[in-house]
Amino acid sequence: MLHQDRQTFIDSELKALWPAFSWAIAVQQIWFKILATYEYNDAKNAVRRLYEDGTVNFQRQLLPAFKLAMRPFDVIKVQKQPTLAYSLKCGDKIATFFHPTEDLPPEHILMKWATKMAEKYAGLYGGDWEIIRSFESEDENPF
Repeated sequence: MLHQDRQTFIDSELKALWPAFSWAIAVQQIWFKILATYEYNDAKNAVRRLYEDGTVNFQRQLLPAFKLAMRPFDVIKVQKQPTLAYSLKCGDKIATFFHPTEDLPPEHILMKWATKMAEKYAGLYGGDWEIIRSFESEDENPF
């Protein structure tokens, strides 16, 4: 969830549904950190279900109940970062190609894509484009 969406969520969902709870700055900061990893609509649906169920009577129950309700989304939240798939280098020119982590194909597919792209770059810009695909250590990172 984006920064402004998290504040909107706290104000429009949490404070609106549980206005009697104390929403001190420290409490909001904890929620702010947790909400960063979830989509707005998923979190909204979860707190509305909690409110409708009526199981949260005390503020200290809300956060653990929310985390439990959001558990199915925990796997998804980790996988939304892009991964450096490969780079192409020709002299002092470097082109980088990123791919969503959750859809990252096997190594042989990435190499096929990289080879095709290196050929296209050679046709467009000339030169011999080298494929760089090992980023396991800082020493091998081309940047």
